[in-house]
Amino acid sequence: MDLPVGYLDTHSHGDVMSRMTNDIENISTTVSQSLPSLFSGVLTILGTVIMMLWYCWELALLSCATVLLTVCATKILSKKVRKFSRRRQQLLGTLNGTVEEMISGYRTVVAYNYQHTEVENFCQISDDLTKAGIRTDIFSGVMGPIMNCIGNIGFVIIAAFGGYGCGGRVSAC
Repeated sequence: MDLPVGYLDTHSHGDVMSRMTNDIENISTTVSQSLPSLFSGVLTILGTVIMMLWYCWELALLSCATVLLTVCATKILSKKVRKFSRRRQQLLGTLNGTVEEMISGYRTVVAYNYQHTEVENFCQISDDLTKAGIRTDIFSGVMGPIMNCIGNIGFVIIAAFGGYGCGGRVSAC
């Protein structure tokens, strides 16, 4: 990927370094943890769907409806999480850039008597970063309970329908 020189002129060195290291760490975490889980999950789901269709296609369709509801809820929540995560990463880069420039340019800041201005700037960015982090954590944290709730409601519906509708056709082992 090419990075235009204009980008380096408009962003501080600390911001560029922070984004680079944080992005590399996020990619490394995703590759090492998420991809194997995703592959295993896809195989499990595929096998489960085949077995469900084999035994009772009505229950399988009902299960698929529950899965679609879960996918829709995940999509909505993920959109919010991405929005706030992007904002958090941008503010983290800005904060790191500000700190790096103020430390390396300490004499200049003192010479022009900018200490108070820079402290206020730092505090504002830090507060914004905290708020973005809290919002990201809230939407990330609420995703699990919502998925569990949808799963439990789906389980009850499928169990009721299975006991009533497909009960006579599926033989118990």
